[in-house]
Amino acid sequence: MVSIDPALVAAAAMRELSALEPAAFAVASRKERSIEWSRSRVDAFRALAASQGRECPAIERRQGEDRETFSARLDAWVAALPRGTAIFAANGATAREITAAARAHARSIPRELSLLCVFGTEKDTGPMPNGISHMQFDFERIGFLAARMLDEWAHGRRPPGAIERMGPLCIVRGESTRGRGRREPRILEALDTIRAEACNGLTARALAARFPGSRRLFDMRFREATGHSVLEEILHVRMEKAKMLLAQTDTAIGAIAGLCGFGTETDLGILFRRRTGLSLRDWRRKNSWKN
Repeated sequence: MVSIDPALVAAAAMRELSALEPAAFAVASRKERSIEWSRSRVDAFRALAASQGRECPAIERRQGEDRETFSARLDAWVAALPRGTAIFAANGATAREITAAARAHARSIPRELSLLCVFGTEKDTGPMPNGISHMQFDFERIGFLAARMLDEWAHGRRPPGAIERMGPLCIVRGESTRGRGRREPRILEALDTIRAEACNGLTARALAARFPGSRRLFDMRFREATGHSVLEEILHVRMEKAKMLLAQTDTAIGAIAGLCGFGTETDLGILFRRRTGLSLRDWRRKNSWKN
């Protein structure tokens, strides 16, 4: 059995939302608490908030509660959240309802509320709302592992009931976690440029030079709008591409560094270990779909 580990999902969500330095955390799920994977995600995220000494209000569907009643409770819950709250939605349906409730109460996302969700790990109706930051999972590898485990079990090489646990491959950042600052057109243009060119050697200095005014002012406005620096956004895009290349291809690690905009394999390796706790090779061994 291959299982998406709620603790790994919650930890990834907490890392991403904590970087925004939110005033508060909150977690929500449209699924009933009796559904184990949903309950586990909510509980794991709340436990991480508690370990930081932070309160984390949660809302879940009650046993037997109809969707309309829950939607009304969720609407009131969103309206009452303090400004600067970072919300973790345990599934895509919840993210859509939170987005609708925020719009109805003029609670701007991302200026007043930030939102990150899990999407695609269970049957979900409707597309991901535009601009919502979400976790990306390597479903190709999950399928490969499930087939390999079944084969090993059938040939007596793996005990029945063995479980492989996996976390998200990366986080796709959308507008919903871009911070609480002004939504300036130049900042939105800068974010689009970073997504397109970060792995082609784009630097923070070169990006700032494309816009009028001083680099210092540009950096200040970017941080205000997104909650982090220009360099951090560039490195995030490069790191996420590196993870996908490591997990899904046979590309040599030295070549991956160049494809992701790093000068050398050493440069990528130092940053990778700092952020994941693993070397490039160890991370590939653990996450490659061929393992």
